[in-house]
Amino acid sequence: LVEVASVEMWPDRMYQTMDATPAGEAPKRNANGAPGALYFVGFFIVGSFLVISLVISVVVDGYYLQYAKETGGGLNRTQSLWMKVYREIVFRPPVRIIQPPQNPDWAAQSR
Repeated sequence: LVEVASVEMWPDRMYQTMDATPAGEAPKRNANGAPGALYFVGFFIVGSFLVISLVISVVVDGYYLQYAKETGGGLNRTQSLWMKVYREIVFRPPVRIIQPPQNPDWAAQSR
């Protein structure tokens, strides 16, 4: 299938499939003609649609990523401001690290 999908020498494989006979018999010209040819034609049609859809999806995804990079991901001004504030809150390290109390019964002493 890889050889057929790469479109390298696929006619040879198609003719071998069309001439195939049951095990133990010699190949006979067009013994399996129509089903063998239909298999390869169907494989090319399905494969070409698959490749076309894959290429189109990669191109569309590239355009979307570029659009998102330039416009802020499709967010309006208020939403992008909120995302900027959220990132500052979440990803900024604490200014001062608070140490735990040295005395374990500090809560009992404060009452």
